[in-house]
This record gives sequence, C-alpha cells and structure tokens, in this order.
Amino acid sequence: MDDIKKLKEEYEKKLKQVNDGAEQSSKSYNAMILELVAERPIAFIPIVARVVRSPSAGLFMSQLLYWWNKGKKPDWIYKTIEEFEEETTLTRDEQDGAIKKWKAIGVLKVTLKGVPAKRHFQINAVWLAEMLLKYKELCDDYNKKETTNKFAEFVKTKKPKI
Repeated sequence: MDDIKKLKEEYEKKLKQVNDGAEQSSKSYNAMILELVAERPIAFIPIVARVVRSPSAGLFMSQLLYWWNKGKKPDWIYKTIEEFEEETTLTRDEQDGAIKKWKAIGVLKVTLKGVPAKRHFQINAVWLAEMLLKYKELCDDYNKKETTNKFAEFVKTKKPKI
C-alpha cells in the first residue's frame, strides 16, 4: 500500500510540475510504474503480428526472437508453457494457437525434450525475414486488402517445407 501511495505522490508532483510550466522530471510515468512493480517490459514487433494477422502470435514470435541465440544451443530456444506465460501472459491455448500459425507458414519447428518436457523452438529466420520484407514491400505498394491477398498468395507459393 505504501508503494501505491508513493506512486500517487510522484504522479501528483509530476503533474504539478507540468501544470506550473516547470521542467518535466526525467523519469517517465512508464519508468515509475516499471520501477514500482519491478517488472521488465518485453519487445513487441508489430509487423511480425501483422504477417500472421494475430497479436498473440506476434507477441509469441517477438519473445522467441528476443531469446534467439542466447542459449546453449545456437538456433534453438527452449521454454516451458509456464515460463512463456510468465514472460508474455499468453495462456497455454494462446501459445498453442500462435505455434500453430507459425508452423503453418513454415517459420517455426517445435520439439519436446527433457523432464519436465520443455518445448524447443527453432525459427527459420531466413524465411521469416523474407516474409517480413515482402509484407513491407506490399504495404508500400497496395492497400490493406490487396496486401493481405497478395501476401497470402506469396506465402502459399514460397513456403518452405520443415
């Protein structure tokens, strides 16, 4: 409860500074809240979500990309369902849906290993990069509906077998 009171006091102090025309504090509201709750933000790459037309699948892949090449085995990321939910708030069903979308377009390979079983993910980074570039190119050339149709056609004809 003291933390909430502290945050409220800092917020009111900052608001008064702004209203009085004083120079703003260097600490943003975002930084104050992150400091208060001791949480770290995660990166979200919007175009990644647009490619699969799913914010949850975009968040899932954005988090995989964060962990890519940071483990003991290059090109493999391993996470339990619980670890992923803790990091992203995505439920098991949302994770399963995201995995299904990425596997369907040839970006993700998944295997189970170890006890307790951990999902091991391998990203086809070359194909993902090619799709992102193609999507961006189509966005620059067409309206949203045409982009979606042309991108779906591109994925269907170019998707690698994994």
